[in-house]
Amino acid sequence: MNELSPAAILELVRETATSRGFAEDTVKRRLLETRRFLSWVSDYGHDLRELGAAELESYLLNLKERGLSSSSLGAAKAALADLYRALSERKLVLSNPFSRVEFVLREKSGFKKVFTQGQIAAFLDAIDPHTGVGLRDRSLFELLYAAGLRIGEAMHLDLEDVDFQEREVLVRQGKNRKDRLVPLGTEAARFLGSWVKKGRFWFQARSSTGALFLGRGGGRMSEATARAHFATYLVAVGLEDKGFTVHSIRHSCATHLLENGADIRYVQELLGHESLETTAHYTRQVATGLKKLHRRFHPRENELYDAEEE
Repeated sequence: MNELSPAAILELVRETATSRGFAEDTVKRRLLETRRFLSWVSDYGHDLRELGAAELESYLLNLKERGLSSSSLGAAKAALADLYRALSERKLVLSNPFSRVEFVLREKSGFKKVFTQGQIAAFLDAIDPHTGVGLRDRSLFELLYAAGLRIGEAMHLDLEDVDFQEREVLVRQGKNRKDRLVPLGTEAARFLGSWVKKGRFWFQARSSTGALFLGRGGGRMSEATARAHFATYLVAVGLEDKGFTVHSIRHSCATHLLENGADIRYVQELLGHESLETTAHYTRQVATGLKKLHRRFHPRENELYDAEEE
């Protein structure tokens, strides 16, 4: 295989799927999912042979956050499993990283994991903006919370997409391949402005792109890096075992807006939802939280209620 070229990889996938007796439609789907994966590898400048479990999980999480159905996610996961099994069997990779991938297709409870307003404040305040990495990360996570962005959308932002004068961010080709304008927010604008004016310079390399968020080498910051740093900050505030993911910041943005009285159609536009029904899931979650508070604090529900005090 010549340098693991895309054409050679696709031929390997076809041979493997055919030898396993898959139907032609299944073979085609394996090839389609492999092409999607190779496009992602190329976009982020990765080397197929150096990807680890964290990067592969990041790819699958990106697909999930783009709203792919469970069946499509299952097909993507199966294609990756087959690809890396074949590469490993032919000793084209040192080890099979996919064997260490942990990825859940569907959230067990049916509800989205959301920070409380106190938790998200503590999380953001735990990021020290006085270092280059800290300023970048604080800017990133403040932006995710202010604008309800998906991590993939944030990673694709360029400098030209941010209008500090109008306090707007242009999200290009989000889910459903539509552009949308989102508000930047005061705190997010403050940290992001400092990052652009001061911090970003130290990450630039001669071949640096116009990407808004940069990695240490000067190229576009990867989703895997963002997720790894997110996990580190969770540990710093003792929230590492609560089941939060980077996408929880987007969920929290929507939920907190609704809790504080925002119109559901505003939240729909902010998140870029095609259907109001998708946004309505957040209102149901808010209602569930209110029910819990009602049971806990209302005198007719509270176990401390003393009927003799009527």
